[in-house]
Amino acid sequence: MNASINSINKVVFFPGLNTYGDGQLHIGPIDLGPIDQFLAQKFRNFGLDFIMVPNGSVPEAKGENYIEEQVIKFRDFVECHPFFGGTERPKTGTEPFGEMESRLRTQNQGTENLHPPIKYHFLGHSAGGLIARASLYELKRNQTGFFSKVASITTIGTPHFGSELATLTLDFAKSRSLLKILLQTTNYDLQSRWTFFSGFTPMALANFNLKYPNLSEIAYYSVVCGGPMHQLPFYFQLLWRVLQKKTTPFSVSDGIVECLSQKWGTTIGIFELDHFSQLGFTSSLLKRLRHGTKKEFNRMIQTIVSHQISSPMHF
Repeated sequence: MNASINSINKVVFFPGLNTYGDGQLHIGPIDLGPIDQFLAQKFRNFGLDFIMVPNGSVPEAKGENYIEEQVIKFRDFVECHPFFGGTERPKTGTEPFGEMESRLRTQNQGTENLHPPIKYHFLGHSAGGLIARASLYELKRNQTGFFSKVASITTIGTPHFGSELATLTLDFAKSRSLLKILLQTTNYDLQSRWTFFSGFTPMALANFNLKYPNLSEIAYYSVVCGGPMHQLPFYFQLLWRVLQKKTTPFSVSDGIVECLSQKWGTTIGIFELDHFSQLGFTSSLLKRLRHGTKKEFNRMIQTIVSHQISSPMHF
């Protein structure tokens, strides 16, 4: 499958907000490399342009304002990056969306008919899906011309209704456990990241959904991933057993986000992928399981691409 020749399709990827804020995938203190390394390759193989939006660092976050801060960073990113037509560095970070788009439109005036139209597709993994939703809503609210170029938004493993894990982590951060002390020895202090997790509780997301409802012009897709706890990698099982009370049944999840919380807009597929294998990473030592995970990952990407390129433009 290749992207439609009638338009240029560009994927704007919003990564999940890991608490290191460095664009890398971490399992505890272990750095596995760039978050987008496998996604970027797959989408480009299908003929779509791909770019990842840089995420911010946790020390800058202030509880539920974390997502709003990332929306501002995305605005600056759009302005200065040629992927979106921007040519200048952001000045003070305060230029309104509408003025920014007016300037970019003037710069590009007279070139629109020389190339096929461009369709942008927002893609968000985990909490990045929330940032994508909020960014899109702000584009529309500020009457930004760039908004008309966005055809769809797809979320993968996103906690649209909050995550039980965030609530459990907040409780754990207040405790005095041996594991918490061991994490601190690796320079990972849960207490200092308390405000980060507070923005992803069910109550916080209920408020978020009221503030950023769906827009009728945009196609909203969600990908749901996960499975029973015993099928998840050992580190997810260990995490939940440490945090969750033994008397509480385990939820069906991808290891981080419950499957029910991942549904938003039109659910285009359900896949047996954990929170990290949604990005193309696999930790299994068994060749058979690694092959199955890669096959499922490829099926997910193909499903997303087919919906993206068929999403109509809105004017």
